[in-house]
Amino acid sequence: MEKKGIYIVTILLTLGLAACNQIDDDLSDCKTEPVKDFELNYELKLVTNMTTELQTQLNTVTEVEISDALKQHLTGVFRNFAHDVDLSFYDVANDSVRLHHESHIMDDHQSSYTLNLPMREYMHLASANIVDNSLVSMQLDDYCHTARLTQVEADSIDSHETGIFTARANMDVLGNVDQTFDVKLFMANAAAALVVDTTGVKYKSFRAYARGFATDFQLADSIYTYAENSPYVRANQIVLSDSLNQVAYCTVNFPSRNPKGWWMREKTDSLSAVANVSKTPRGFAVTRGEGEIIPEGDSDGETLWEYIVYVTLEDGSITKTTLEMKEPLLAGAMKIIKGRMDTKGIVKPTDMKVGVSVTLDWQSGMDFEEEL
Repeated sequence: MEKKGIYIVTILLTLGLAACNQIDDDLSDCKTEPVKDFELNYELKLVTNMTTELQTQLNTVTEVEISDALKQHLTGVFRNFAHDVDLSFYDVANDSVRLHHESHIMDDHQSSYTLNLPMREYMHLASANIVDNSLVSMQLDDYCHTARLTQVEADSIDSHETGIFTARANMDVLGNVDQTFDVKLFMANAAAALVVDTTGVKYKSFRAYARGFATDFQLADSIYTYAENSPYVRANQIVLSDSLNQVAYCTVNFPSRNPKGWWMREKTDSLSAVANVSKTPRGFAVTRGEGEIIPEGDSDGETLWEYIVYVTLEDGSITKTTLEMKEPLLAGAMKIIKGRMDTKGIVKPTDMKVGVSVTLDWQSGMDFEEEL
């Protein structure tokens, strides 16, 4: 993936007795801690394939308008700075209880804050762009290993409204050395677009949903979790000129599962050195923007996520097309699926790797209760 936009937020932390008065603090031993200043640098890294995907999939003269419209629609998602940040510092022993918590509205490329904390070892969790996202909230964050971003629970939901960024970092604050901690935040959600050529087809309505995505993200372990029956994400229609004879829809959501055998090898700041090698368990998505994705193992070709389309024809009948994706949608990624509609309302994908199942004269209630 290409890298776009970097901004750094520098936080100066002054360690000392004043920490005892902070909200959410549990620093009973701070009276014995000496004063120590150090810097904490936040680097928001937008690592995405969006530009490449748009250029590759929508590269004809007639598709320029679609590409521009999708890019505009996702302006608030694939952004290179944060509106808000949430910062938590946890004990690494006992129950990993939160010792200090702060949240700030930034809306800028750089900001500085002063925190008062004692010298000790911390696990630090950070998230960005949650305030304006009504679909996702922080839950169970009083303790490090239960802290998670949780999506609203419903059979069908709207798309995420912002690009969410998260980070985790171990911080061992020492008293006899100058220290600077660099914390990198990476994108935790993704986008999927559907573009369909409707030339020569008469129909009354076109609706699209996507499903097969995570519902929660555990910050400390950097792991996505999935519901047994994943919710339908209502796709937003992209406004296009009538003369194009095209329709476009887009969802923003958490990533899909990975194929069996996929794992991620994380790297240190030195690109030649491997910092941590850990195989991703079955069903978990790769979450970090840095590192090398290793697609090992034999995939059984199962469907990982879907786009579901309902086309109401002029005679009132409804055709349901399910487009089945066997390639994962990773965090920070954008995927465009293209297709063409025939006179029966069936959407036929241009990519032969996309599976298709069709139900003609579909009746409401066969799959899930619609919310129109």
